[in-house]
Amino acid sequence: KNWLKENKWGVTDIILKTTRQSNSSYDTDLVPLKWNIEIIESILKDNDIKQIYFTSSWVRDNFQNAENINPKLYKSSELISLISPFI
Repeated sequence: KNWLKENKWGVTDIILKTTRQSNSSYDTDLVPLKWNIEIIESILKDNDIKQIYFTSSWVRDNFQNAENINPKLYKSSELISLISPFI
């Protein structure tokens, strides 16, 4: 927590409530039931966000397509998908 605070990093989930299509840990099996809109918009409004990192391209795509997240709030931010290794 200290490192995150000192380096001005924030961490949150874009999905507040979810279920899964099957018994796997893949993001693509997530079925969002409720988006974390209020927290995300609050973070974007109150901070100068330069980069937003996502755990997968599926998460990034759903962030960009999520209902009610105003794209103007993150239009100047670089959107980066992290690579997830498969084992």
